[in-house]
Amino acid sequence: MTRTIPAKGPVIFGKNGNGGVGKTEVIATLVHLMQVRGHPLYVIDADNDHQDIHKALGSEVPSSLISLLKEHGFSRLGELAQDPAIAGPILVSAPGGAIETFIENVGVVQAVAAEAGRETFVVWPMDTTKDSFIHLQDVIDALGQERIWVLRNLIHGSVEEFRSFNSSQIGTRLIGEGRVLNFPVISRAIVSAFRDNRMSHARMAAEGGVELQMRLPLMRRKVERALEPMLAEFGL
Repeated sequence: MTRTIPAKGPVIFGKNGNGGVGKTEVIATLVHLMQVRGHPLYVIDADNDHQDIHKALGSEVPSSLISLLKEHGFSRLGELAQDPAIAGPILVSAPGGAIETFIENVGVVQAVAAEAGRETFVVWPMDTTKDSFIHLQDVIDALGQERIWVLRNLIHGSVEEFRSFNSSQIGTRLIGEGRVLNFPVISRAIVSAFRDNRMSHARMAAEGGVELQMRLPLMRRKVERALEPMLAEFGL
């Protein structure tokens, strides 16, 4: 059966219960892919501790700072999902921690977004530790397995080094369902320009030095190839 893609872009959460697994890099890279492909988008930075997404992208794309540490933040997100002026994807850089609040409220956002013609997905970047998928089943229970994409972030090690996840019951199931992808290693020059200099990928392409301008197209092609099934499901 051919899958029908809704007219409005999805709500896409970058989420993990832990910090430091690569959520910010994944969301920033997805923003870059959408910009290059000409998709309108809206970005929400919910990481109160760092706000890297907002500081780098706030002047380039429509965006908001919304805390998801408490229920009212999810209510605000639901309002944006229903806003008829926002037609494209809504990307949410969610904080590490506050996992119980996320699990309790993400299903509500999913229901409200569905009423507005949007699907809801969680992109779950992870490192090689067992802690980075300990709450994953709870998120699946809240949204459904078909709404979850797990990314083994290869900056933390080779595919074989994700031993705890690969051999776990949930890992085996998701790998078998084709819902586990490998996020390629991003150049440290790109990560540093984004995190330290608050440069978006678009600014790197326009104002960065020769190294950045050479590495960006290579990075984009690697990511597009690695995440092709996920991007297709997102309608991108």
